[in-house]
This record gives sequence, structure tokens and C-alpha cells, in this order.
Amino acid sequence: MKKSKQNDVQSILTSPEIQAIIAETVKKSVAEAITATPSDNDGAAPRPRKRKGRGQGEGSVYQRKDGLWSARVTVGYDQYTGKQIRKAVYADTKREVIDKLMEMQTEINKGTFVDPTNVTVGEWLPVWLEDYRKNKIKHTTYNKERILIKRIIPTLGQIKLKDLKPLTVQRFINSLAEDLETSTLKVILIMFNQAINQAVDNGIIPKNPIKGKIKLAKKSYKERRVLTVDEQKIFIETAKELHEMGYAGMDVFIFLLGTGLRIGECLALTWDDIDFENAILNVNKTFSHITGVDSGKYEHYLRETKTRASNRKIPLLPQMLDVLEQRKQNNSYLSNIIFQNVKGGYQIQAHVWKRMKIIERITGIEDITPHALRHTFATRGLENGIPLKVMSELLGHSSIQMTADLYTHVLPETKEREMEKLSNLFD
Repeated sequence: MKKSKQNDVQSILTSPEIQAIIAETVKKSVAEAITATPSDNDGAAPRPRKRKGRGQGEGSVYQRKDGLWSARVTVGYDQYTGKQIRKAVYADTKREVIDKLMEMQTEINKGTFVDPTNVTVGEWLPVWLEDYRKNKIKHTTYNKERILIKRIIPTLGQIKLKDLKPLTVQRFINSLAEDLETSTLKVILIMFNQAINQAVDNGIIPKNPIKGKIKLAKKSYKERRVLTVDEQKIFIETAKELHEMGYAGMDVFIFLLGTGLRIGECLALTWDDIDFENAILNVNKTFSHITGVDSGKYEHYLRETKTRASNRKIPLLPQMLDVLEQRKQNNSYLSNIIFQNVKGGYQIQAHVWKRMKIIERITGIEDITPHALRHTFATRGLENGIPLKVMSELLGHSSIQMTADLYTHVLPETKEREMEKLSNLFD
């Protein structure tokens, strides 16, 4: 009998007539809030307001003691008790909170309203990435952040945004510290904070519960792979021999070692980037082969360099000019791309890595990567007296401090050698 009464109540509350009355009541309350005489204090310094009484089912707009404006509105009725279900939105000014209230009313009328108090981390992060972030960032950044979100969701995904606690997030970040670099942890934390801030702007939660409360543990320095002088000689000799034997693309490794380019910058080079007369290489773009934003399939992306500093000019050594001249004399070239594939298109990084593994197996030299060649270029340059500022510019770093931090292992020896030049002043 009790269950039958509950069903009767539910059927009445969900009937089109009752829903229309609810919608009209909410619409009326929003209209009254808009036409109300604005306060002289609207949007200014916080001043506590007395909350006016309201009738059954009406919305309300008021300013809290902390200065934040709040609006509450009835979005439905409990199917068992018949009590009102009221939800709140928040904003810094009265006008903003009214706009949010109207937006909620539109969603209620369309039947698309989702109770914000039940939105979880796992539901919100993909929405934030697709609707608020995707069109503001590059494809590569989008793919990286999508991968990082997949790391967050298994642990924090089931937690409702309103229940998110700093300690929970801190423990999660600590658990990642064993496997990820500090720089990656910073990206995760920045991204997570941006998503939560957007949830605040959308009125899903009143404030960001983790803002400024998560700390990153200091990690020990991980030394970067740099070829020794002997390894470098063996590597160059092997690459040259394989190239002469007809193994295509081995000269790209010589060019990486002699210019310090990032692999994406090297593969993006076209002949109009080379000033043969002045022996200058112009770096202005980078190439990547990653999963497409919309297609989900691997696609080619050619874009500008990472930063303004990455857009640079590099003087070419005679040996690097030789590499280019030999390439240019090859009559089989099908396009303007310098290090092109057999069809005249861009080489993908995975194929470059495979060829590099051939050299590893032949020489026995381990852990050779394109980025290791870049570090080797920088290390040899600093060891041979190239000033830190000049090396920073050659590498395309955004600051000289970045270069100094990356190559601290070289600087002490360089300082000692430079100081020895002053010894003759005291003889």
C-alpha cells in the first residue's frame, strides 16, 4: 500500500502539468531577480545582506557574508517525500549569478540539466578538456593532457567534485612521484587546478579546494644521457659506414650531433631553411606524428617551433654543409623536404628510432636517443669553451638558466679551464 502511494506521488510530480508549473515558477523568480532594483553595492566590496523570505518553489538571489553571490532554485521534487530539490550557483557579482541561474533554467526546460553536486572528477575532466581547453592548445599539448587525464581518472575519477579534499589529491601526486619527472607532475597539477577553477566558474562548486595546497616533493637529479668522446667517434664512424653501404637516413644522426636540433625540428627542415651562401640554418617549424584530435588515428602535424627562442639561426659546420650537399645531389628527391622518406614525405620519429637501434646493436653503445645526441652536442660545445649564453641560443632554450640547470655537470670543469687562463697574470 505504501509503495502504491509512492508511485502515485511520483506519477503526479513527473506529470507534464506539474513540471510546467515548476518551470514557470522558476522562470518567474529569475525574471523578478533581473528586474529588481540593483544595489549600490553590486559587484563592489562585500557587505552582508539580509535574506528575504521566499515562497514555495521560488528562486532566490543573495549575497553571502564572504561577499560571494549565490542563487538557489528549485529544480524538482523528491519522488518519495515530495520535498523540493534546490540547487545553488555562485558568482562574484549579482549579474553573473543571475546569468548562471538563467542558464540553469534553460537546461531544466530542455531536460538537459545535470545535478552539479553529483558531478565527479572522472566526468568533469574530459568535459573541461574537450569544451574549454581543446581549441586553445596545440594538437600535441591536447594529446599529452588527454593521456595525463587518463592517469588521474582511475584513482580520483569516482570522487564528486564537491567532496574533493587536498589530502586525497596530495597522496595521489605523491604516488605518481616515483614514476614521473617533477616537470610532468607540475603539468598535472596545473591542469587539474585549471579544470577545478572552471568548475567553480560554472557554479558546480563554490571554490577550488586544492588551490595552493598541494606540494611537490623534491626529486634527486637524474643525469641525462651524453655520449662520451669515444662513443661519439664510434657512433659517427658507424653511421657514415652504414650510409655509404646504402642504409638510408643514417646521415640524419650526423646532422643531429652537429646542430643540436630537436628531432621534430630536424625532420621538418626544407631546403628554403638553408642559407648555403652564409652557412646558416633557419629553425622555424617542427614536425610530429601523433594521434589526431578528432580522428583518433595517427596524423602528421607541422607547426611553428615551441617558443620564440626556439625560432633561431644556427651557423653550420663544414661537415654539416657536406651532409646537406650530398643530400641535395641525390636525384631521387621528390619534394622540398630535406630528410624525406622514400615517397618524398616527412619521416616519422618511430622510423628514425628504429634505425638508431641498428647502430646500438652494431656498436654495443646503449641508450642512444635523438635527444641524447642533442645533449651530447651541448656538452661537447660547453666543454670546448662555447659560452653558456651562446649555447642557450643555439639550443633554442627560453632562458640561460634552463641551459645552466641542464648542464651543471659540465660547468665546473669549464670554470676551472677558464680560470687557468688567468694564471699567467701572476707569474
